[in-house]
Amino acid sequence: METSKKVDGKLASRSGHKLAVAAVALQGVHLLAVFATAFAIILSFNHLSGAADNSEADISPYIDFAFKAGGTGLMVGLLGSLIGFYVLWGKKNREPWFLKSSATLSFAWLLSCLPLALIQWGIFVRAKDNA
Repeated sequence: METSKKVDGKLASRSGHKLAVAAVALQGVHLLAVFATAFAIILSFNHLSGAADNSEADISPYIDFAFKAGGTGLMVGLLGSLIGFYVLWGKKNREPWFLKSSATLSFAWLLSCLPLALIQWGIFVRAKDNA
């Protein structure tokens, strides 16, 4: 009886471990997307400063890439967060590396998404006041 519990526990922790690795990897994609977005915006500003005759069509590929990278990274990161919540509460995974890396990535999410949320809030408040 005890051996079956140990085996079941090992299998449960192993499946939770694989899901935890997937969750951390998917959450990390969000950080790569933030860097790709910043890089694309820097490239568009560099292109604007270097050309004498600038048009919207010249920088649109860079802005398009920035939006696609940011949106894709956000969706993949949210999927990783949902998997992480399932691993934490559903699978009861409490491995130290998982908790530490999830906390670090959560802080990175806070730093990358909070400014956007504050800017959006400011825009809506200003629009409401002007209406």
